[in-house]
Amino acid sequence: MKLIRMKLALVFLAAVLVTIQCLPNNSEEFRLEQEPEDETDINAQTETELPSDSPIAEENEQDEQAASEEEQAGDKEDDTDSSEIVRSTACRLIPLYRYFKGDGCDHFYTTNKREIGTTVAGRIGNHGYRCEGIAGRIYTRKISPSVVPLYRYWNAHIRDHFYTTNFRELGRGRHGWAYEGVQGYCFKYFLPGLTRPLYRYWNGNDHFYTTNANEIGTTTHGRRGKHGYTSEGIACYVA
Repeated sequence: MKLIRMKLALVFLAAVLVTIQCLPNNSEEFRLEQEPEDETDINAQTETELPSDSPIAEENEQDEQAASEEEQAGDKEDDTDSSEIVRSTACRLIPLYRYFKGDGCDHFYTTNKREIGTTVAGRIGNHGYRCEGIAGRIYTRKISPSVVPLYRYWNAHIRDHFYTTNFRELGRGRHGWAYEGVQGYCFKYFLPGLTRPLYRYWNGNDHFYTTNANEIGTTTHGRRGKHGYTSEGIACYVA
């Protein structure tokens, strides 16, 4: 038991160290905006041209592998050596942009700024989506056992986007939901002072995600808050 606790403590500490290393500052944020994309950029993995009637993204081999691994892993405890986290030099935090389309009542989140074409808060971009700023920052890849894929889905019938870290919720797509791929990687656990909860809400037509609990007024699972949104708990944790 002591050995297990010690191992968990080491994994947690290593995750904190990686998070500190990857947390953005002003200079890094500028660099991220300027640097060219490479083959491992999550933007390239999920990039799609959103058609006016159905913004379903193409699946790719990396998404396939990530989703398959997540499904097989289930709730098993990851026994990866914590030293592997510290050795990772590929960490990269990027903004998860938030958009809203009023006539479709759809909140949309993406790390690929080209999908909507603007990252300026208040400006309307492609397909009528208005930028609402940055929801948080997530990773471009799985940099440690403590981060998990954030899967993205689209339902053309109710015109709603859905995001979850639990691949078993919808798998490759069911009940009208089409799988669009891995949007990025976020933390499974809360790291005080380093990460924030990304709360998940549902109002019968639209899934909404925010780190600001005041927007809906409740974080209690199952409780209804402002604008008819009911809390569905915490989707994941973001920087």
